[in-house]
Amino acid sequence: MTFWSTGQHGGEKRYNPWTYLVKPAVAKILEALHREGPLTVKQISESVGLSQTTVSRHVGDLIEIELLREVEVPEEERSYKVEKFYEPNFPIFSREDKERISQVKREVGERTAAVIIDNMDRLREVFESTSASSSGWSFEDLSIRHYMLQPSSHKVLAERGYLSDPPERPGGNWWWVYGEEKEVDT
Repeated sequence: MTFWSTGQHGGEKRYNPWTYLVKPAVAKILEALHREGPLTVKQISESVGLSQTTVSRHVGDLIEIELLREVEVPEEERSYKVEKFYEPNFPIFSREDKERISQVKREVGERTAAVIIDNMDRLREVFESTSASSSGWSFEDLSIRHYMLQPSSHKVLAERGYLSDPPERPGGNWWWVYGEEKEVDT
């Protein structure tokens, strides 16, 4: 599984989602929950081969940072009335999902790129009037191009109600996380 995120991840290390997402044990837990979930701590432990103490600690951390959430399951699926079941608190896309979405995103990207390319002279002209240009930076520098050409549609889409900023998270951070199943090795 691979993870992606957007937003602000700084501040205290314990409130940065990447503090947890890079841990192999956490990746195993999230993969099991994606594949089999929702699951209890005991079920996760059995699935990934880690002790219940280790899984419980990770689950507690992941709940606190909002990477996991507790969910209700039907009573007939419970062994005990007080069991707690967990699932990822972010979307995880299958390989098939990613492939279908990527096709459409590629088409949209092609159309967006065409508009940007058509306006490249305007972008270059406005850059040349900036303090960065006066300081010796060139529109040809990759860092400048990334800054100038990063998606500008986000703000417009947000203004029109199609997007919003990521939610505020513990520690004053704000972010979204996405998961994707890994590509199959051939």
